[in-house]
Amino acid sequence: MKTTATPGAGAVARQEDWTIESITEEFLANEFKLSRRKTAFLVQAIERTIQKAWDHTLDEKIRWAPASITLGLKLPECQDNTERWLEAPWLECAAHVADLLSPLPEQSEMGYETRRREMCAALDAPTLATQRHKKRKMFATRVDSDTPEIIDSIAKEFGCLRINGSGETVGSAGVLLDKIAQGHLTIIPTSPD
Repeated sequence: MKTTATPGAGAVARQEDWTIESITEEFLANEFKLSRRKTAFLVQAIERTIQKAWDHTLDEKIRWAPASITLGLKLPECQDNTERWLEAPWLECAAHVADLLSPLPEQSEMGYETRRREMCAALDAPTLATQRHKKRKMFATRVDSDTPEIIDSIAKEFGCLRINGSGETVGSAGVLLDKIAQGHLTIIPTSPD
């Protein structure tokens, strides 16, 4: 059993006890620094988790990091540039840390430039998988009406979500557009014009 000293804590931590949460917290506590071993551990754990999410085999419950973590990381908005999130999934926070410490040398297989963006998209993929088995829904909107709320409600029905400033889960037009751009959703005209 190998043990390693945790800098500044005066305690001994076993590598088997490392989690993405503990590594992310340590990154903040150590002024945005991690050892090479912990960086490698985090990058590998995040890449495995992203793959599991895409494969719909991620069986762990999504846990939310507190505002102290997201604010400490100065986490830029992932899905909506109009609101500041006070909480985010731990997986997203850890993917952001992995990007800061070890940026992707090129786009991922799925076409993402950062692990964080891919994690955001991959965590929504299981919702889309369940949508495939439901009856297809069609929506029509008028351009002259107040469309942001309509589009957000459509996004919510397709599982494209974000957390607003009040901590409520709401639809996200940005995530909906990302999924359309990535080919996960297809727009089919209901009538020829």
